This record gives sequence, C-alpha cells and structure tokens, in this order.
Amino acid sequence: MSWIQIHKSRNYAALLMLMSTSFCLNATAQTQQFSTASSALYGSVTRTVMGPAPTTTSIAPIASSITQLSGTNDSPLSTASQTIYGVAVYNLSTIDDATLAADTALNDYGTAFASIGTGSLLGGLVTWQSSYTPLVCQPNAVNPIGQVDCNSTAVIANLKINGVAIPAGTYPAGTAFPITGSIPDTSCAAGADAFTGYLITQESQTTGLGTGQVNLSISGLHLVGQGTCEFQGVILFSTTSFDLHLLTAGSNIGGTTNLVVNTTGNLTLANI
Repeated sequence: MSWIQIHKSRNYAALLMLMSTSFCLNATAQTQQFSTASSALYGSVTRTVMGPAPTTTSIAPIASSITQLSGTNDSPLSTASQTIYGVAVYNLSTIDDATLAADTALNDYGTAFASIGTGSLLGGLVTWQSSYTPLVCQPNAVNPIGQVDCNSTAVIANLKINGVAIPAGTYPAGTAFPITGSIPDTSCAAGADAFTGYLITQESQTTGLGTGQVNLSISGLHLVGQGTCEFQGVILFSTTSFDLHLLTAGSNIGGTTNLVVNTTGNLTLANI
C-alpha cells in the first residue's frame, strides 16, 4: 500500500467521523441535499485524417461511483487501459473511487473520492506513482441554509512529464504544466506523433450558482493537446486531439433557492 493510499484510508475514516458529528449544533437548519459522483477517467479522442471528416471516440467514466442523497458506494478496479487510433491513451492500476452522502438533521454532506495507483497517459508521456483527489461539501457553519463550502486537496506522487519530475510542492488550482514530446502511434508511418498540450491541475466547473440546483465538478488532472503524425515538420497522415479528465469528483447540491457554493482547493506534489 502506497503512502497516498494509507493517507486516503485514514482520511476516509476521519471524514466519516467528522461528517457524523459536524452538524449536531445546527441540526434544525440543515436543508441541503447532496448527490455525489467520482471516476478515474473520462474524455474523448478525435482523429483528423487528411480528407475524411474527423472521427471521435468517447471514453465513458471508468470505475464510476455515484451516491444519490444518502448512502455510500465504492467502485474499485484493478486495472484499466485503452488504445485508440494507434495510441496507448491510458494505463491505470489500483483504481478506487468512492462516494458518500447524507441528508438528515444530524448529518448533511456530500463527499467524493477518486484515486489511482501507478498510471500513465499517451504511451508514458505523463506518468505518476499514486494519486488521490477528494471533494468534500457541507453547509457553511455560519450560514448553513444558503451557503455550502466545498474543498478539494489533491495529492499526487512522482508526477513526471516526458520523464522529467515536476518539482514537489503545493500548487494552486488551475496550474497548467506544458507538455511536449513524442508519443508512440502505430497508425503513423513515422511510428510516433509529436505532441504539444497542457496538464491542468484541480480544474473545476460550476453551474447553477444563485439557483436551487448547483453542479460542481473537479478534475484532479485535465490533459488537453494534439499529436501530429509528421516527418521533418511535414504532416504525413493525421492529427489526434486528446481531452482527458482524470481523478474526477463532483457534487450536485440542491434544496435551497439562491444557493451560494464556495470552492477551495489545491494540488500537492510529492517526489518519493
């Protein structure tokens, strides 16, 4: 078991204890409802060949976990991998996605976890040893009826881009690391694509603010970019666009009109 997996299991237990006791003082005021979801990865890959129209392959959420309003759901998966248009898009191991929610006078919260052990993207252009993204949402302590606080602090060990380790430290949500390198492509006559893109950390999307139904989603890592089958700068055959969301956690929050949701989070990188 990696140190991040141990960290996750301890946090999981601690959060269960926290959620069971957090709101006793405000028991009569809890009116929010939480439905949570998490997955290891989802996204799409689009191949554009000279001549025909582009073709897109969608990747459905892997090891998806969903809890609606109350309960728990754990969705482990030992391995997952897929090759699309000649490119090894992802190779993941030791996946464990979990969700929890409660909607009672004593317990009112929504929590989602997404974790992956050793993994790689684009034939090894991006690699890591272990990773973990939680999302914890609960009514605000001061204004529990009209405001919800959500926090997500991701932890990733030994993140490398093109074989180079990203320096350890804490990075704010939305930090974008540039990616350049070669990715193996069996459909390209040159045997590989030249790739350029970005790896964005802790990217969040929120819809419905100010209404009675807010959707919040977090991607611990979001890879976007394009691989080009070329030789000496000349396009030989195709371009392939990648849009991959990893370590995703989300919460649908409802129950109060004019709902305000505050989101905080960051990414901690550790080299071990």
